Amino acid sequence: MKTLTRLIVPLLLGALAACGDKPTPGTGPVTVSPKSITVKAGESTTFTASVEGTQEPRILWSVEGESSGTITSTGVYTAPAQAGTYTVVATNALDTTKKDTAEVTVAPVIHVTLTPTSATVLTGGSVTFTAEVTGAPDTSVTWSIQEGDAGGTITRTGVYTAPAQGGTFTVVATSVADPTKKAEARVTVSAIIVEVSPGTATSAPGGTTTFTATVKGHTTQAVSWSVEGDAGGTITSTGVYTAPSRPGTFTVVATSVADPTKKGTATVTVPAAQAGGYTNPPGTDGWRLVKNTSASSGNHLVLDLLGPTRQSGRGVALTLSVDAARADWARVSSSDTEYVTNGLFSLGDEPRLLKGAAKDGTLRVGVFQKGTSGPATQYTGALVSVAVDVKLDPSLPAGTRIPLSVVKAQALTATGDLRDIDVAVGVLATE
Repeated sequence: MKTLTRLIVPLLLGALAACGDKPTPGTGPVTVSPKSITVKAGESTTFTASVEGTQEPRILWSVEGESSGTITSTGVYTAPAQAGTYTVVATNALDTTKKDTAEVTVAPVIHVTLTPTSATVLTGGSVTFTAEVTGAPDTSVTWSIQEGDAGGTITRTGVYTAPAQGGTFTVVATSVADPTKKAEARVTVSAIIVEVSPGTATSAPGGTTTFTATVKGHTTQAVSWSVEGDAGGTITSTGVYTAPSRPGTFTVVATSVADPTKKGTATVTVPAAQAGGYTNPPGTDGWRLVKNTSASSGNHLVLDLLGPTRQSGRGVALTLSVDAARADWARVSSSDTEYVTNGLFSLGDEPRLLKGAAKDGTLRVGVFQKGTSGPATQYTGALVSVAVDVKLDPSLPAGTRIPLSVVKAQALTATGDLRDIDVAVGVLATE
């Protein structure tokens, strides 16, 4: 029996020791696939990972460094916009000391752009194209004409020479770094070309612009003028264009009399109103309503009443009128309780003689000192200020005048007399 015990005990101890050395399932080494891959910027690819000793590995995916792309919990990696080499890491969730990595090379996205993208030249004429290649160290291109020799010729530096016959041809710039990346420009070759000057113009509503036309390739320089579309304005036989009263972009056309198939165009933009504007009245003295530039912004215009120099008084009263369809009277500041602010007069204790009311485009305001015991105030700077908000409408063009007038104005003199005064008003308009 003792002999049998001596034999069994070592065997049991050895079996127990062997069981203690056996690893926990799922904690083995990690292997990532693929180990390396090249993708384009912004492109996605999927990685897989296996763990030795299990068919159901638990993997934690990550990417080393900032701005290195992203990866989902299922191993879907999305490359960043920046080209470079980045590292994807697969970590065993049951034993984070076990991990493997894969290398991702993000290739730049190559773009080719051409300038100009289109051109019109006379037969036998030339035009120079430039190509820009981004996303590759090698920025060179090869030049070609899609239609072959019949479409003209082009040099290694992008100088295109038109053929003897007219037509429309395609200039192609191909990236040397990646010949699959190209850019194209269309060239119209004509025996007669009509050029209009200026090519673009900006006009106030109802404003006029004079255009001239040059006919190249023919001795007859005569053209007929027209405007594309309805209500796009009018143009005379001498090229004097009158813009419509609505905002928009309109096309002026000059047609060759020698060959009516040959035309030249120009565009005229009547901009929509973006803000309110006020032009001060002429002169530098007397009663004047002028713009307070620092307090005005956008469609909110603050107007200051200035008085004649070397005079003094005790207050003013104004009745102003504005086209209610185009503008509203407003408080100078959002914190104001009245439609007028005092800039000069000493109003004394409450209640103060400062009042304003606005209705249907009419504004009535008054600011006065109390009594005549104190000295009158000399007119310097803004006596009082009022504000008007211009109503902006997408259909309203810039440069539209808005009627603004002084219905009545009075000043309380130094002696306490209330006298009528003439206040000069500027021009209120959209910009």
